[in-house]
Amino acid sequence: MTPRAAALLLAAAAMLTAPACSQDRKENPIMNKKAPPGASRPPPPEVAPVEFQGVRYQPDRDAMAHGGDQPGGYLVALDAATGARLWMLKVYTIGAPSRPDVPVFGRYFKRMTLLPDRNALEIENEVGGVYHVDLAARTSTWVSGPDSKRP
Repeated sequence: MTPRAAALLLAAAAMLTAPACSQDRKENPIMNKKAPPGASRPPPPEVAPVEFQGVRYQPDRDAMAHGGDQPGGYLVALDAATGARLWMLKVYTIGAPSRPDVPVFGRYFKRMTLLPDRNALEIENEVGGVYHVDLAARTSTWVSGPDSKRP
């Protein structure tokens, strides 16, 4: 092996084992961070559960594992004493995107309050749609704001 070939071989080996960037150069810290999963939008809002007559009502973040067909928009009723699932309800439908290559993003509850005089919950989602959920009938009715079923 000629001295020149040996030098080239050593240079190539050094390049393969050297760090990608020199330690004395300043790097952009944003470029070094890996984006967390779903970084294109913030995480779902934290909505406190509502307890009423021994039942805890809360947004169902596990609906897809229990037969749900969309990310978000489900209410779950849990036994307040045991935590057992009693029922779940799709409060609103999340419309499909206009193009098939666009993913469906969740639309989550932003606010949930008890309407005790009506035995109902008022739920507002992230885009401002407001719905009333009749707790006895387990039905949801659109009240105001954007709704996926309305033009």
